[in-house]
Amino acid sequence: MSKTRFGVLILLFLLFTAEIYVQVYPSVRIEYEIVSQPSYIRDGDTFEIPNSPAIRLADVSCPETYEYGGSEATYALTQMIDGETVYIDVDDVYGTGPYGRYICLVYVDYNSTHFLNVNLAMVTLGKQR
Repeated sequence: MSKTRFGVLILLFLLFTAEIYVQVYPSVRIEYEIVSQPSYIRDGDTFEIPNSPAIRLADVSCPETYEYGGSEATYALTQMIDGETVYIDVDDVYGTGPYGRYICLVYVDYNSTHFLNVNLAMVTLGKQR
């Protein structure tokens, strides 16, 4: 079995079991400024939404897509947010980073009453550097 195939199998296992370890928040307890759907996922910590600067996950630094572990991080973020409504809380202190991207906490619907913290999920899955 190739390293890539083994890595994908491990990633799928972690994604299916991550809900045990990742904290979810009641819908009424989070603050967000933007509600949208991702239009393009750049890598494991950055994605784009229509009519907005790119969104950068706060406190998450994933490898670039061309670096070791980068494609797995991109895949993990894609599985969490692609086709989903994302709730974006722009950082109150920094707002934007050095490349003009919004620095944000990002949430997706976990179930009808709770949100999943995407930033925390990426850290929990070990996708950052």
